[in-house]
Amino acid sequence: MPVRILIVDDQELICEGLAALLGNVPGFEVLEDSARDGIEALELVARHGPDVVLMDIAMPRMNGIEATRQIHQRFPEIKVLVLTITETEAQAAACLKAGAHGYLMKKTNHAELEDAIRQLLAGRSYVSRHLDSERLAENMAQPGTREESRFDELTPRERQVMQLIAEGHSNKRISDILAVGVKTVETHRTNMMRKMDVHNAAEITSLAHRLGIIE
Repeated sequence: MPVRILIVDDQELICEGLAALLGNVPGFEVLEDSARDGIEALELVARHGPDVVLMDIAMPRMNGIEATRQIHQRFPEIKVLVLTITETEAQAAACLKAGAHGYLMKKTNHAELEDAIRQLLAGRSYVSRHLDSERLAENMAQPGTREESRFDELTPRERQVMQLIAEGHSNKRISDILAVGVKTVETHRTNMMRKMDVHNAAEITSLAHRLGIIE
């Protein structure tokens, strides 16, 4: 059976390039559907059950770290390889703590990408050679900040609402995106603000930047 790969990236050109690249590797099958954000990623994972997900981080509606967290919780057998331009040990640690099995830079070459996927399928993790392994280990061992601990206590929907508010969406627009009532959004918003100790959209946006939820 071929290894089935789902590509998640908000840039169509990246998706097309990865599909063309990996589609020529013997034993790999890239799904025709690709996702442009974390919400679509979760839908396609549930529908197709891929073996590997190539996950970008900075995406609208739901970022890659949150999507990785939810895939890990709901489909722990699926391997998530984060593929990003963000070259920091702190961000890599955040992704690995969320359940990613690997972290790779987009500036990598074809051979390393293929090797990383095969390492994950063999039950091993893979981290970009561009990162400092000692510094990454230190970040992995460090306890989260108070803000990070509070964020971890949010429900998945509260984290999603937080990102959408930080992106500038109104409650009505968020209700349309999530297909829930406005009052439901207001409830999630109120609970999130209480837990995170923020009081307005500006504070939510500033906090989202500090936590790496949005760029």
